[in-house]
Amino acid sequence: MSSQSTSAESGSRSTATPPRQIKERKVLDLIAAHGAMSRPQVRDALGIAQPTAIDVFKRLEDAGHIQVVGETRQTRPGPRAILYGLVAGRSFVAGANVRDRRITAALGDIAGGPAVETISRRVDRRPLADQIADAIEVSRLQAGVPLDRMARTVIGVPGIVNPSSGDLGFSWDLPRLEGKLLAPLTAQVPTPVEMLNGVQLAALAEGQFEPLRNRRTFALLWIGAGVGACLMIDGSPIPGASGAAGQIGYTPLPGAPMLPVSPRAGGFDGDLQGLIGAAGLRTLATDLGLPAGAPGTLLRKAVQSINEQSQAYLTEVARRIAVACASIASVVDPGLFVLQGATAIAGGAELAQRVEKEFTKMSPLQASVCIGRISEDPELHGALELGRSKARDNRWGGRVRAD
Repeated sequence: MSSQSTSAESGSRSTATPPRQIKERKVLDLIAAHGAMSRPQVRDALGIAQPTAIDVFKRLEDAGHIQVVGETRQTRPGPRAILYGLVAGRSFVAGANVRDRRITAALGDIAGGPAVETISRRVDRRPLADQIADAIEVSRLQAGVPLDRMARTVIGVPGIVNPSSGDLGFSWDLPRLEGKLLAPLTAQVPTPVEMLNGVQLAALAEGQFEPLRNRRTFALLWIGAGVGACLMIDGSPIPGASGAAGQIGYTPLPGAPMLPVSPRAGGFDGDLQGLIGAAGLRTLATDLGLPAGAPGTLLRKAVQSINEQSQAYLTEVARRIAVACASIASVVDPGLFVLQGATAIAGGAELAQRVEKEFTKMSPLQASVCIGRISEDPELHGALELGRSKARDNRWGGRVRAD
């Protein structure tokens, strides 16, 4: 990870004593999560005294972290409470993601809000690090954000990220870049750079929504051209010893031939990738007599069709996904599965309901299944969210445990 720092990330850190810093960070996190709030609202949410709330708000306003943004609506006569929000426009993070031969990039204000200047382009023949850095720079220039306001960059990749080095590890999609991506990115991107597996970033993004925000554990299952998973515990993805946790595409299935790994073969014959990956689901459609097409297209039609073949396809896809869920549940028991990826999103709530029904047929464990909330670029959303979190830790003094 880069040791470079910028004025945007270093920012104005609080010099308050730890107890005060704890209260300040709690207030900032609360406003970041819920939007503009009044002092009484924050006081009630955190259970702090009125004098303490006044003191904390004054310190945060003096430090330039919060500002008055409006007044509450009144339903009864009396003075309106002042609303405070995070100061925007002072510090930004960049996010990028590589998937299916495309690079997406965007900027995000650490105060929150939607992504800024999202761009998407096809991967070409240039070095991948050059293309990622260029996409981020184009996004920054189009947004008109000065370089000294850039605080951090987070990049999603389709493969394993080595926890020790922070660099790309094994990846089917990027086979010649193992251990060779972080250094050129760090050399070109003028902020600290962090890489994470794209599925893990998608899980981080989904975890920002209710009811996942308050769940201790859940698992995200990615179903698209490839398949993957991420187990979330207390708001953090579990990478595993070598960063390979969640590479469920290599999971052998009962009766499947155990062939040697070969990058040219695209995985193991008969593994979970072959069962619920795009290629396997296209073969399933052909076997059922359906016209050729992408699994997502077929599922969207099946959800709205009463055609017997389409319904059979939808049910079998759900059964196959339930096999993956049952395999994961028997080891980590997440209690909730979130379905993400192009195939899963196309199937929507109907697919999730059928997966849950099939799951109960093959596992004695309990788990619910829901569809992901983010339909476009969830990994990019996760990259920006992680970048904001790290930049806030730096600018706001970091999370300090009260205990």
